[in-house]
Amino acid sequence: MYGTTDLFNRMMVSNEAEDVSGRTSAEIERVLYARLGNFDFLKQANAADHQEQWSVKVAKTDENAGSGSIRVRKVINLREPSAPIQYVLATKLDVGEKGSSAETPEPSTADQFRIFKYLGNKGMIKDRYYFDIDSTDLRWEVDCFAAKNSTGLYNEWVKIDLEKWPRGKALPQLPFEVLELIDGSPGYLTDENKAKVDELYQQVFLTSNEMNPLMTYEEEAPPEDPNAQGAATDEEGQKKDNDKGSPDATQSEQSQQPEAADGAGTGGNQDDGTGADGQQADGAGTGAGDDDQ
Repeated sequence: MYGTTDLFNRMMVSNEAEDVSGRTSAEIERVLYARLGNFDFLKQANAADHQEQWSVKVAKTDENAGSGSIRVRKVINLREPSAPIQYVLATKLDVGEKGSSAETPEPSTADQFRIFKYLGNKGMIKDRYYFDIDSTDLRWEVDCFAAKNSTGLYNEWVKIDLEKWPRGKALPQLPFEVLELIDGSPGYLTDENKAKVDELYQQVFLTSNEMNPLMTYEEEAPPEDPNAQGAATDEEGQKKDNDKGSPDATQSEQSQQPEAADGAGTGGNQDDGTGADGQQADGAGTGAGDDDQ
């Protein structure tokens, strides 16, 4: 039997973005929140995608041995319009310090993603831009969210993640200028900034679940069937679209994305996140210590 530290160390394997290897890896990350005055730098990103994710949270109780989450993410490549939509299931187990977890990613499906859209209390919709860090195999992940009450494409606040950066080591220089910066990583977040981060999650980063409960569900016909139609209906009898991630579905969905930096889509008004104290807000993603990114 392994202790918490032993388990965490044994799980330290590669954890690249959208890895679907099915192998468990240790996720250690720094989380920053920045207010920006200019988004022109996004054109210099090494990669970009549009993400929507929904998760189910598992609390630590007297009847289990840990807390964590199960999340399904839908990913659309914004730089390669012909790329198929990707679905990733990630199971996370909280380990040791807040902000650390053991994560197992594996391929998912449009059907499973749809189920999670019903189960999750909160979701997150965002455009993620990747910036390589010189002389390392790491990169900044900058999450941009749709502006709700302004004329800009994105809200001025963004969420920034850096995975696998050694604890206690000074952070590398950000590849853009910021007007305001909050370090939400464990041990760095002040009480004053905690209130601000909680506000950002509720007002900018997270999206409420507005799905109607299903009254019936029949198995859908295979996507290659020309007569296939989605048979899932909500309580008002409205059919739900069958998003199988086919080339046609991909093209149709991407064509509806408003233009963003270098052809990117826009984020929604939604980390699936946790609150600033590392506790996940309303069953959504992570906050200052972890994102369920």
